[in-house]
Formats: sequence, structure tokens, C-alpha cells
Amino acid sequence: MRAIDLTEVTWRKSSYSNPDGGALVFEARAWSSFVTAVKDGGLPA
Repeated sequence: MRAIDLTEVTWRKSSYSNPDGGALVFEARAWSSFVTAVKDGGLPA
């Protein structure tokens, strides 16, 4: 797995979240597939 440079990233964090920690990083294609599956009801409950 290649390293991803996150130094120029703009982070957004929920106002309901207070812990500082790591970041989950997904490739755009994987995230798009996940969002589509959620919208289409393709994930188990």
C-alpha cells in the first residue's frame, strides 16, 4: 500500500465528536461504491 500525503487536506469533523485520533482513508472508487450500496439498500441491516 502506498503512503498518502495528507498535509494539504482540509479536515471536517462533527461538532458531536471530541476525540483526536487517526483518520480512515478510502480511495474515491471504494467510497463511491459504499455510498451507492447504502443508497440502494444493498447492505445488510
